Amino acid sequence: TILNNVAIVCDSAKLYLSNVSIVNENISLTYPKGFEGAPITCKGSTTINYLGTNYFRGTRYSSAQGGPFKDYDGIQVDSGNSLILNGNGSLEASGSNLAAGIGSGWISSQTNNTVSGNITIHSGYINAYSTQNGAGIGGCYEGVNGNIVIDGGSVHASSWESGAGIGTGAIILGTPQHGGSVMINGGTVEAVGGQIDGGAGIGGGFGSHGVNVTISDGTVTAKGGTGGAGIGSGKVYNGIPLISGDITLSGGNVTAV
Repeated sequence: TILNNVAIVCDSAKLYLSNVSIVNENISLTYPKGFEGAPITCKGSTTINYLGTNYFRGTRYSSAQGGPFKDYDGIQVDSGNSLILNGNGSLEASGSNLAAGIGSGWISSQTNNTVSGNITIHSGYINAYSTQNGAGIGGCYEGVNGNIVIDGGSVHASSWESGAGIGTGAIILGTPQHGGSVMINGGTVEAVGGQIDGGAGIGGGFGSHGVNVTISDGTVTAKGGTGGAGIGSGKVYNGIPLISGDITLSGGNVTAV
């Protein structure tokens, strides 16, 4: 099933997906531009079960020239909400510009240091990425992650420009912040920080402190962008010292560069 400009809102629900593609596009030449809403927005405690091949792409929405704009995730999980992902297939989620792939969306008029909701991944193949300054999984630009748990599956998370692969987005307007935690208990995880202004593979985006990271099992590869840690903080901005957060490794096969 291929859909365009659709917004599904799950409020403490179970959503079952099988070979679903939702692409929200910014194609209008006049205002309002874009589509207002993420392909999937998770409220309350939501569980998504997926089969086959699934793809979700958020877009930028602006109601008027020069006015505030919104960047939406492929799957949006804002503060105070939670998402559980169970799969026997693949799921790809792409965030627009300053949004995360899976996590918090960006609103230009909001206060800094937005926090994403909690995200738990049990199984399946997941590819989540931000096209600019958000994290692949976690916080948007100027935003930090909630608690992220990966128990299994194969997870690839990346930021194109300056967010962490898993963790916070770039933070250059507000005060550097610590995000929530990242816990990996199994599976195969590849996390790649933004390559232009270095985000950490797992941890902080450009200008952001790291987050508390616990790895007990699984195969984990964490690659920081230029100046960003594999696991830890992002690249320093304006000379402000950054702190990595607590990193606990008790098992698994971990490579951090």
